[in-house]
Amino acid sequence: MIDIADILRNMSVPPGSIVRYDGLSGQTSAGTSAATMTGRIVAFRAPHWPDPLTLEGLFQMLQQPVAGDLESTLIAMIERRATELALPDGALLVEHQSEHRRPWPDLLSFLVAITKSTGRVWLRSKRPALSRIVGSRSLSMFIPPVFVARIFEERS
Repeated sequence: MIDIADILRNMSVPPGSIVRYDGLSGQTSAGTSAATMTGRIVAFRAPHWPDPLTLEGLFQMLQQPVAGDLESTLIAMIERRATELALPDGALLVEHQSEHRRPWPDLLSFLVAITKSTGRVWLRSKRPALSRIVGSRSLSMFIPPVFVARIFEERS
């Protein structure tokens, strides 16, 4: 006969373990606990562009010279802009709604958001996937409370 206590001892996580994530804790600039605050959802939307969209067309929309290796140049521009955005290194993508605020309405910020997202997650360190640009017109991401003030202070 199997003893229930033997089964419980065989669990991979000890029964007294506590899983903790500190990314949503800490102090906000107002001195209140960020863990008690709610994060925000921010949106990124593509402007109207020609169909079919080409790299040359994107460069014209970005008001950049159309010369050289356009793909490598665009990837470098996306990577540079990704370091400038006051976003966490990773963020959960959520269902897009038109009322979500757009702190960065520019085309390059949209390209950063769309090309560095995969499935339900945005990752700053992800290599941009330019194939995600075609067919993807908008996305929204959940921003944890500790990043909200920086995003909206940057935009004021």
